Amino acid sequence: MQRVHGNNTGALFRGWFNGWSDPSTLDWDMRPVSSQISCPTLVIHGLEDEHASPQHARDIADSIPEADLWLVHCAGRMLPQKHPEEFNLRLCKFLRQTLAVQTQSLFIFRGICNNQQVENRASK
Repeated sequence: MQRVHGNNTGALFRGWFNGWSDPSTLDWDMRPVSSQISCPTLVIHGLEDEHASPQHARDIADSIPEADLWLVHCAGRMLPQKHPEEFNLRLCKFLRQTLAVQTQSLFIFRGICNNQQVENRASK
């Protein structure tokens, strides 16, 4: 932490510790909110993460409709920094697939809208 956060390490740790040890956060559950996410979502988790288990990532992915889950072997936290090539390849693949689906949907939507506009003009 010191290497990354420098002089802010103590305050950062205290804030993190106080937040997670506060009794009011012990039963915090984000699933009711995450179930409302409607955009394409890729949940990424390193299997060697020392702060959260793979089951935690599975639970998050399961709570988001149609989310993709990528569990990364031999990786912990900070995947973009520690495994940039693998991370970037996988993220770009996800974004390309998402864009392809959304582009196809957009063309279908535009076709429906254009037909509707033609029908509306013809009926006037």
